[in-house]
Amino acid sequence: MRGGTITLDSPVSSQFISALLLIAPHFEDGLKLHWTGRRLSGPYVDMTVAMLNHFGVAARVEGDVIIVPPSALEPVPFEVPADWSAAAFWLEIMALTDAGTIELQGLRTGMDQGDERAVEYWSSLLHIEHANTGTIVRSKPISRGDHHFNLQDTPDLFQPLTFTCAGRSLTATF
Repeated sequence: MRGGTITLDSPVSSQFISALLLIAPHFEDGLKLHWTGRRLSGPYVDMTVAMLNHFGVAARVEGDVIIVPPSALEPVPFEVPADWSAAAFWLEIMALTDAGTIELQGLRTGMDQGDERAVEYWSSLLHIEHANTGTIVRSKPISRGDHHFNLQDTPDLFQPLTFTCAGRSLTATF
């Protein structure tokens, strides 16, 4: 495939962009992708660019343009990190219980995952602390009041967060 320049205006899912970025190193001319309109799920695209760079592709973001030159991927070691999107459902379970503690082994912060913002979103509902082995989550008394969440960058957290609020009869704006 040739590649070249394309424009995507507010795709329904960032997965369309990530899919193009992941095959772009194999395009004869690489890829210059203009991402216009509403930019949902930006951290997921950033994570894709970081992964390409980890495997030797000099991908870069310049404003609303993502550039991926033609390149061969380098086989280098990579440890797949625990997933904050999946962990959100464990946070939901803990927030719906009156008392309990769990450890999500291997779940760490600073791994370029946008859904790490789950820590911020559930902080009024749970005690969340980080240990050498992962993340420890403890139930705590629910704080009442209005809860406001901007999920533009983290739409995968919508389901567990809304059901947490509904299950705890919390007033929330998403």
